[in-house]
Amino acid sequence: GKPRPQACAAVLGCLTAHQESFLLLAAEATLAADADGQRIFEVARCEALPFGSATDPSGEAASAVAGVTQLLGKGFYFSSDLDLTRRLQLRLANP
Repeated sequence: GKPRPQACAAVLGCLTAHQESFLLLAAEATLAADADGQRIFEVARCEALPFGSATDPSGEAASAVAGVTQLLGKGFYFSSDLDLTRRLQLRLANP
């Protein structure tokens, strides 16, 4: 069938589990910090949408994906304003 539109806070990436592909979404997020307009969010709920040939995931893939979405569903942060992968010292030294 036709895919349904779905709102999300962010696209976290793609995951391949047992040769099946999934799009990982931050379905819900909360504002964790706001410093001078640079906002950092914490993922509150992660979802995995199958794509490609994985419209109905196998049990093995569904189990693997459930573990990943559980890990990303708490304590995972993202920002569209700030590169969280660069150390603060480097950001201050080389803006």
